[in-house]
Amino acid sequence: MSQLKSFRRSTSAIRILLFIVCILFFMSSGYGLFYQGWWQFIPSTLFILLTAWLCFPDDWKTYLGLKGSLREILTGICLCSFFAMGSYFIIRHSLPDAYTLIPGNYRDYLIPPFQSFNEEMVFRALLLTALTQTGLKKWLILVLPALVFSMAHWLFYSFNLHTGFRGDLDFSALATLLCFGISTNALFLATRSILLPWALHCGWNLNRFGSHIISMSSADETIPEYLTFNLLEGSESVLILSALTAGLCVLWWQRTGTYKAPRF
Repeated sequence: MSQLKSFRRSTSAIRILLFIVCILFFMSSGYGLFYQGWWQFIPSTLFILLTAWLCFPDDWKTYLGLKGSLREILTGICLCSFFAMGSYFIIRHSLPDAYTLIPGNYRDYLIPPFQSFNEEMVFRALLLTALTQTGLKKWLILVLPALVFSMAHWLFYSFNLHTGFRGDLDFSALATLLCFGISTNALFLATRSILLPWALHCGWNLNRFGSHIISMSSADETIPEYLTFNLLEGSESVLILSALTAGLCVLWWQRTGTYKAPRF
């Protein structure tokens, strides 16, 4: 117990560095070390929460954007369900005629909530909170994490150790991911919570990864995941929709005022 208290009293710089290293390690473990099944992102979620609590015992919820009443949490879950229903029809109508979307099994739908939760804590709450303390201009704070989010997908698929996942993402797919990142960044900056960004992110991913994109000519054919990004996120309709969504979210953020992040 005394060692835990001593750790919590250590210098802020050391705690922040340790926190960032642990966050990146435990988040990446969901895509590599624990790449096994429906539970693969749960260890990362638990370790991120535990590391944040150890490093910032008084403000860990704030830094991870987790503050919210029970009513707000239930509202977020309802919005996630609404976004999931909407994304189903968007995906079905955006795929080329040679492809379609079929439901996965129930375990496939258990992955996206934790995956998107981890990514929102890191790419939205943690990164945005840090950037707001650097003195950068507002538009850089909005765009830089979105750029990191988009390029992280490119790096993941371009240099994946699993050859079945390796491939190049089209520029249009990366542009869609950039717009999506801007949308979720604006939502976080406007609300100081990852609840709305998570609802939007998870709602899309429930169909994006819980369901499966298959070829109409060969249902048994396994389509590489990077190719599904080019088929869906790379489609003109999804790119336009993501750009419009980004514009609306940024406009709402501007109307709510400037976000002032807590200091580490």
